[in-house]
Amino acid sequence: MKHKILLILFLFIPTLFFAQKRKHQPKKKTPIIMLAGVVSLREKFPDYIFANDSLMVTFLHEGSKMTCDSAKFNQKEQFFEAFGHVKVNMGDTVFMNSDYMNYSGKTRLSESRGNVMLKNKRMTLTTQKLMYDRNTSQAWYDDWGTVKDEDNTMVSKQGRYFANEYRAEFTQDVTVATNVNNKKGKGNYVVKSNHLNYYSKTKDVEVLGPTTITNNDNPEDTFYTERGMYNTSTMISTSTQKGKISYNGNHLVGDRLFYNQKIGYGNAEGNVVVTRPKDEMVMRGGQAEYYRSTVPGVAYDSVYVTKRAWVSKKQDNDSVYFHAKRITGVNHIDKTYTIVGYDKARMYHKDGQARADSLIYHDKSGILELYKDPVLWYGNSQITGDTILVYSKKQKIDSAVVKLNALALQKVDSITIKDFNQIKGRFMYATFRDKGNNIDFVHVEGNAQSLFYADENKKGQPTNRIGINRSDCAFINALIENKKLNEVSCMGGTKSILSPEDMMEEDEKYLKGFLWRDKERFVDKKAFLEFIRREEVYPTISPPTQPIKINQPTVVPAQEDEPKGRTDVGKEEETPLETEEVKPEPTP
Repeated sequence: MKHKILLILFLFIPTLFFAQKRKHQPKKKTPIIMLAGVVSLREKFPDYIFANDSLMVTFLHEGSKMTCDSAKFNQKEQFFEAFGHVKVNMGDTVFMNSDYMNYSGKTRLSESRGNVMLKNKRMTLTTQKLMYDRNTSQAWYDDWGTVKDEDNTMVSKQGRYFANEYRAEFTQDVTVATNVNNKKGKGNYVVKSNHLNYYSKTKDVEVLGPTTITNNDNPEDTFYTERGMYNTSTMISTSTQKGKISYNGNHLVGDRLFYNQKIGYGNAEGNVVVTRPKDEMVMRGGQAEYYRSTVPGVAYDSVYVTKRAWVSKKQDNDSVYFHAKRITGVNHIDKTYTIVGYDKARMYHKDGQARADSLIYHDKSGILELYKDPVLWYGNSQITGDTILVYSKKQKIDSAVVKLNALALQKVDSITIKDFNQIKGRFMYATFRDKGNNIDFVHVEGNAQSLFYADENKKGQPTNRIGINRSDCAFINALIENKKLNEVSCMGGTKSILSPEDMMEEDEKYLKGFLWRDKERFVDKKAFLEFIRREEVYPTISPPTQPIKINQPTVVPAQEDEPKGRTDVGKEEETPLETEEVKPEPTP
């Protein structure tokens, strides 16, 4: 029994050994088959078979067929060179033509030269020299090539085509000409890059280096990115690195960009900056929506900025600044530009400031509109009302129109810091034309009231308080010089009283609605920018679905009916702006 077991083991071990040897034995490669009518041998090239057939020389290898005019074949090395009218058919899926080709059956690599054309169902590649690897179905060139599909043409100095993935990679001096809406052969958009991938199935361009996409119809309509995607059919671009949208000399940049050039819509997120060099204007924020006209010859566009949005507008050697929760900039067809600020809007300039729930600034005319609880500070003056229109000349505030509940206050350079010249009414027109940017003229209509301090100043003597003059009438005109009343005229139901200050109660020294809001002003530009930086950012508010159209402002006459008085009047000062608590607002 023991001998039988040994015999079985002896017989089994060799069988196992040879089975393992066959398992690891490499697969035998299919040899190249050459078909030719006439062949010849040459002493100088003993390893080669030469074929020169007036009809055709054919090579067959692993599902591929190659024909040519003449060839030489090294059967031992499984290598051949083909000359003249070289045509390759790889499984009826990939076709290649050239003037010359060499091919190795061992490595399955080919090199083609002269008028090379590689074609499959989706793309055609032409160049003067092309390498092709049948193992990976990849083709590449190093000295200029052109790839075309039904919509686009791509040219580059270097390129690689991945047949199985329907993808082409291009490097160095890449140009992609798209032809989406043009059937005459002229590209609609042009892509310039130094590195990108193109996917023929989806028409996607994957940007891997500095790239610019330009509208042929309007060369100033461009999209730049160093990392992103572009679809040549939809004309939609995205960027995740150094993206920039440009249109008519203006630019929108952000950490992340989306841009649909077909409909003229863009979106930016993160460190958003909008620059308008011709208007000397810059807008900043955390998110922006951009719209532009797609009508040829119509230069209309608008941008909507949120998340710490603010604008700087250069004026001579200084700038004026605007801030709001949401800011919209509109470039009108008549080439005027408007800034609209919604929710807690602010304007800052070294000479004056403004605050309101919303504002509109017209760049060309210099008109600033303030709505809902507005306040304007200029020099030592403060103006409030339901609506304020501010007019500028030579980039300085010149005058203001106040509609409903108008109240102007001006500090008096006199005995105490609590002294204010005051004038109010339903409608007000005031000018700021003295050297200190203070009020120098006021016209008031509708239940007009004024309260002015009458002081006497003699050279070398302290100020002598004569009294306080209070007037009530239908209309008031007041001329003010060096912050002191020079002349006042009262018309219609005039009632004017000059009283000694010590004979007046404290509350009689203030008109109804008096509220000095100086602590809401910013100390300087640094405080203004710090306020923006610390502003709490809320979830994104949905932007307008269409570009916003802003009408030019018009001055309307005062209303006939007496409006209801303000309900927020009082002598308590508001919480300073720098410590103001901001509450979340609902998303509409």
